[in-house]
Amino acid sequence: MKTIVITGASGFVGKALCKKHLSEGNRVVAVVRNADSLKEFLGTTNFLVVEASLDNYKTLENDALLSADIFYHIAWDGTWGNAFSDYEKQLKNAIYACDAYQLASSYGISRFVLVSTINAYEIHHYLHNPTKTPRIACIYGTAKIAAQLIGKTLAQQSGCQFVLATLPSVFGPGDYSGMVQNILISNFLDDISPKLVEGEFKYDWVYIDDVVDMLLLLSSEELKSDSYYLGNSEPGLFKDVVTQVRDILNPHVELKFGSFPDINAIDYNLIDTDRIHKEFGYSIQSDFELSIKETAKWLQEKK
Repeated sequence: MKTIVITGASGFVGKALCKKHLSEGNRVVAVVRNADSLKEFLGTTNFLVVEASLDNYKTLENDALLSADIFYHIAWDGTWGNAFSDYEKQLKNAIYACDAYQLASSYGISRFVLVSTINAYEIHHYLHNPTKTPRIACIYGTAKIAAQLIGKTLAQQSGCQFVLATLPSVFGPGDYSGMVQNILISNFLDDISPKLVEGEFKYDWVYIDDVVDMLLLLSSEELKSDSYYLGNSEPGLFKDVVTQVRDILNPHVELKFGSFPDINAIDYNLIDTDRIHKEFGYSIQSDFELSIKETAKWLQEKK
């Protein structure tokens, strides 16, 4: 049995990861701002809650961390909507991520996993194309890049291994955000024809169950890399993914591709999308159609 620390444990990915590790027989230390957000876990064997806000990580002391093996840092304040443009909030998030790494290191935890986003790879495009205008979400992505690079630098002075886990667009029951996955699924359920970009760029939707399966693999005894993409080994195009989702839920809805120009600048050539599959022999387990229908059912029920 391993002891796993998970910050942001009450969020969409964090909560699912808690359930996955508990099902594997591991002990979970969930770090959240409010213990009430995890009431559903009350009485669960091998589950402990530590209350701490992001700005408490630097001074946090708790014996539950002493015997931990893996530290997943998922907590991040502002991952969609207007919060993308709040540069103070996003820069503080980068600091808190570094505080989390130092916390893990100070307790002798052997591995720190920073859960990041595919949006971070958009930053490379603007750094090398000075005539291009970054979009607001780049503030969020830049903070993720800062946390990643500073964390890797700190790891050179520590015995705590730093590992980056990059997530694509994750969907599934339990996601209360206003991310594009939920918006599009809701549009199709409501017979709304969404206005869309041209969609000629790579785009990856992955069901939450597969994401936590791959995050679980990063708690293995040895890893061959310090960076993993947790998605499909061959992502499709935005146009094709959205069309597939529409066809599953409501084939009669018109898709207005080209209403806006493509602005996505994520260069998938910078990412080894097949690394986790080659190293662990893992393949996506969830049936895409069933996953979309399950998510749609959940979205309808929570209205």
